[in-house]
Amino acid sequence: FCGPPATAESVLSSTGGTEITMRCRHPALLQLLGRWRMQERHNMESFLEGLGFNGIMRALLVKAGQEQVINYSDQADTMRVITSDLRGTSELELPLSGKWVMAHDGDGGSTVCRSASVVKGTRAVVITERAPDEREPLSVCTRTLLPDGRMCIDIQKRNAGGAAGGRVFRGEERF
Repeated sequence: FCGPPATAESVLSSTGGTEITMRCRHPALLQLLGRWRMQERHNMESFLEGLGFNGIMRALLVKAGQEQVINYSDQADTMRVITSDLRGTSELELPLSGKWVMAHDGDGGSTVCRSASVVKGTRAVVITERAPDEREPLSVCTRTLLPDGRMCIDIQKRNAGGAAGGRVFRGEERF
Protein backbone atom coordinates (compact mmCIF):
# COMPACT_ATOMS: atom_id res chain seq x y z
CA PHE A 1 0.00 0.00 0.00
CA CYS A 2 1.08 3.58 -0.57
CA GLY A 3 0.03 4.90 2.83
CA PRO A 4 -2.77 3.68 5.05
CA PRO A 5 -6.02 2.88 3.28
CA ALA A 6 -9.29 4.41 4.43
CA THR A 7 -11.21 2.47 7.07
CA ALA A 8 -14.57 1.02 6.11
CA GLU A 9 -17.16 -0.01 8.65
CA SER A 10 -20.03 -2.44 8.58
CA VAL A 11 -22.74 -3.40 11.03
CA LEU A 12 -23.51 -7.11 11.00
CA SER A 13 -26.27 -8.94 12.84
CA SER A 14 -25.01 -11.75 15.02
CA THR A 15 -26.97 -14.95 15.56
CA GLY A 16 -28.25 -13.60 18.88
CA GLY A 17 -29.82 -10.58 17.20
CA THR A 18 -27.35 -8.10 18.68
CA GLU A 19 -25.36 -5.90 16.36
CA ILE A 20 -21.61 -5.78 16.17
CA THR A 21 -19.51 -3.26 14.30
CA MET A 22 -16.64 -4.51 12.15
CA ARG A 23 -13.84 -2.16 11.18
CA CYS A 24 -11.80 -3.07 8.16
CA ARG A 25 -9.30 -1.00 6.18
CA HIS A 26 -10.10 -2.93 3.02
CA PRO A 27 -13.55 -2.40 1.46
CA ALA A 28 -13.03 -5.38 -0.87
CA LEU A 29 -12.46 -7.66 2.13
CA LEU A 30 -15.17 -6.04 4.25
CA GLN A 31 -17.85 -7.18 1.82
CA LEU A 32 -16.60 -10.80 2.09
CA LEU A 33 -16.61 -11.07 5.88
CA GLY A 34 -18.98 -13.64 7.36
CA ARG A 35 -20.11 -17.22 6.81
CA TRP A 36 -20.56 -18.56 3.27
CA ARG A 37 -22.02 -21.84 2.00
CA MET A 38 -21.34 -23.30 -1.42
CA GLN A 39 -24.34 -22.86 -3.75
CA GLU A 40 -23.09 -23.42 -7.24
CA ARG A 41 -19.96 -24.90 -8.85
CA HIS A 42 -18.55 -24.68 -12.36
CA ASN A 43 -15.93 -27.09 -13.74
CA MET A 44 -15.43 -28.69 -10.31
CA GLU A 45 -15.59 -32.29 -11.57
CA SER A 46 -12.63 -31.84 -13.93
CA PHE A 47 -10.88 -29.56 -11.43
CA LEU A 48 -10.97 -32.26 -8.72
CA GLU A 49 -10.02 -34.95 -11.24
CA GLY A 50 -6.96 -32.89 -12.20
CA LEU A 51 -6.00 -32.82 -8.53
CA GLY A 52 -6.06 -36.63 -8.38
CA PHE A 53 -9.38 -37.28 -6.63
CA ASN A 54 -11.06 -40.54 -7.70
CA GLY A 55 -14.63 -40.59 -9.03
CA ILE A 56 -16.30 -41.50 -5.75
CA MET A 57 -14.43 -38.84 -3.78
CA ARG A 58 -15.15 -36.20 -6.45
CA ALA A 59 -18.86 -36.99 -6.32
CA LEU A 60 -18.87 -36.83 -2.52
CA LEU A 61 -16.97 -33.55 -2.36
CA VAL A 62 -19.16 -31.87 -4.97
CA LYS A 63 -22.37 -33.11 -3.33
CA ALA A 64 -21.34 -32.40 0.27
CA GLY A 65 -20.34 -28.82 -0.44
CA GLN A 66 -18.24 -26.60 1.71
CA GLU A 67 -18.57 -23.76 4.19
CA GLN A 68 -16.16 -20.88 4.72
CA VAL A 69 -15.95 -18.25 7.42
CA ILE A 70 -13.90 -15.16 6.63
CA ASN A 71 -12.78 -12.92 9.50
CA TYR A 72 -10.54 -9.87 9.75
CA SER A 73 -8.20 -8.69 12.52
CA ASP A 74 -7.78 -4.92 12.47
CA GLN A 75 -4.88 -4.99 14.96
CA ALA A 76 -2.78 -7.38 12.87
CA ASP A 77 -4.30 -6.44 9.47
CA THR A 78 -4.83 -10.13 8.72
CA MET A 79 -7.60 -12.20 7.21
CA ARG A 80 -8.59 -15.62 8.52
CA VAL A 81 -10.33 -18.18 6.33
CA ILE A 82 -11.84 -21.21 8.08
CA THR A 83 -12.96 -23.89 5.62
CA SER A 84 -15.10 -26.90 6.58
CA ASP A 85 -16.05 -29.77 4.31
CA LEU A 86 -16.14 -33.56 4.14
CA ARG A 87 -12.38 -33.72 4.75
CA GLY A 88 -12.52 -31.69 7.99
CA THR A 89 -11.73 -28.11 8.95
CA SER A 90 -8.71 -26.05 7.95
CA GLU A 91 -7.70 -22.54 8.86
CA LEU A 92 -5.49 -19.93 7.20
CA GLU A 93 -4.45 -16.66 8.79
CA LEU A 94 -2.56 -14.38 6.44
CA PRO A 95 -1.38 -10.76 6.58
CA LEU A 96 -2.96 -8.59 3.90
CA SER A 97 0.41 -6.98 3.17
CA GLY A 98 1.26 -9.68 0.63
CA LYS A 99 3.96 -11.08 2.95
CA TRP A 100 4.55 -14.80 2.41
CA VAL A 101 3.71 -17.17 5.28
CA MET A 102 5.17 -20.69 5.34
CA ALA A 103 3.01 -23.67 6.35
CA HIS A 104 3.29 -27.46 6.22
CA ASP A 105 -0.29 -28.12 5.16
CA GLY A 106 -0.13 -28.07 1.37
CA ASP A 107 -1.30 -30.97 -0.78
CA GLY A 108 -0.09 -34.19 0.84
CA GLY A 109 1.36 -32.25 3.79
CA SER A 110 3.89 -30.43 1.62
CA THR A 111 5.52 -27.16 2.67
CA VAL A 112 3.97 -24.15 0.94
CA CYS A 113 4.17 -20.37 1.13
CA ARG A 114 0.96 -18.34 0.99
CA SER A 115 0.20 -14.66 0.68
CA ALA A 116 -2.98 -12.61 0.70
CA SER A 117 -3.59 -9.21 -0.79
CA VAL A 118 -6.35 -6.85 -1.77
CA VAL A 119 -5.91 -5.93 -5.44
CA LYS A 120 -6.17 -2.16 -5.73
CA GLY A 121 -8.91 -0.93 -8.00
CA THR A 122 -10.56 -4.34 -8.49
CA ARG A 123 -12.50 -5.15 -5.28
CA ALA A 124 -10.76 -8.56 -5.29
CA VAL A 125 -9.01 -10.44 -2.50
CA VAL A 126 -6.35 -12.86 -3.76
CA ILE A 127 -4.66 -15.74 -1.92
CA THR A 128 -1.62 -17.16 -3.71
CA GLU A 129 0.19 -20.40 -2.81
CA ARG A 130 3.62 -21.50 -4.06
CA ALA A 131 6.36 -23.97 -3.20
CA PRO A 132 9.15 -22.35 -1.13
CA ASP A 133 11.77 -22.84 -3.86
CA GLU A 134 9.59 -21.74 -6.80
CA ARG A 135 8.42 -18.41 -8.15
CA GLU A 136 5.41 -19.64 -10.11
CA PRO A 137 2.26 -20.15 -8.03
CA LEU A 138 0.76 -23.55 -7.29
CA SER A 139 -2.64 -21.94 -6.84
CA VAL A 140 -4.36 -18.57 -7.03
CA CYS A 141 -7.81 -18.05 -5.46
CA THR A 142 -9.52 -14.76 -6.27
CA ARG A 143 -12.56 -13.80 -4.20
CA THR A 144 -14.98 -11.12 -5.35
CA LEU A 145 -18.53 -10.10 -4.48
CA LEU A 146 -20.99 -10.36 -7.35
CA PRO A 147 -23.77 -7.79 -7.90
CA ASP A 148 -26.34 -10.33 -6.63
CA GLY A 149 -24.55 -10.53 -3.24
CA ARG A 150 -22.87 -13.90 -3.74
CA MET A 151 -19.16 -14.42 -3.33
CA CYS A 152 -17.36 -15.82 -6.36
CA ILE A 153 -14.11 -17.75 -5.91
CA ASP A 154 -12.08 -18.26 -9.07
CA ILE A 155 -9.55 -21.02 -8.48
CA GLN A 156 -6.51 -21.71 -10.65
CA LYS A 157 -4.34 -24.59 -9.48
CA ARG A 158 -1.25 -26.09 -11.11
CA ASN A 159 -1.15 -29.88 -11.19
CA ALA A 160 0.79 -32.68 -12.91
CA GLY A 161 -1.28 -32.21 -16.08
CA GLY A 162 -0.68 -28.47 -16.31
CA ALA A 163 -3.41 -26.34 -14.74
CA ALA A 164 -6.94 -26.81 -13.54
CA GLY A 165 -9.51 -24.16 -12.82
CA GLY A 166 -12.88 -23.97 -11.20
CA ARG A 167 -15.39 -21.42 -10.07
CA VAL A 168 -17.50 -21.55 -6.94
CA PHE A 169 -20.40 -19.29 -6.03
CA ARG A 170 -21.36 -19.02 -2.39
CA GLY A 171 -24.52 -17.70 -0.86
CA GLU A 172 -24.19 -15.38 2.07
CA GLU A 173 -25.20 -16.08 5.63
CA ARG A 174 -23.74 -13.43 7.88
CA PHE A 175 -23.59 -13.96 11.60
